Amino acid sequence: MNIHYPLYLLSKDCAEVERYPSFEDLQGYIEPIDVENREFFCWDDSETVFSLKVKENEKNWLNIAPADPTEKNELEEYRKAHPEITRMWELPPREPGKLVKLIMKIFNMDSQR
Repeated sequence: MNIHYPLYLLSKDCAEVERYPSFEDLQGYIEPIDVENREFFCWDDSETVFSLKVKENEKNWLNIAPADPTEKNELEEYRKAHPEITRMWELPPREPGKLVKLIMKIFNMDSQR
């Protein structure tokens, strides 16, 4: 399975899309209970939809696998019900301004979030 980072994560409860440049960033943000409760949709730059699962008792507890057709259909239905999601999906990611980049560099933060 090829994942083309960044990954995009759509929170079902608030219809917000966040961008994650790496597996570590994604796993560091979300919580296992939220994954178990299926609170997110996930896709990559190639628009491949993924299923998120929890692997028990492992440091890298997050498992990312290709979504089954049911999950893909659920995302499409969600997007139809929330047309603003489609617009967010199609927009390029926001680039931080020069000052924000400088601050992030000083504090050794990733500028892609």
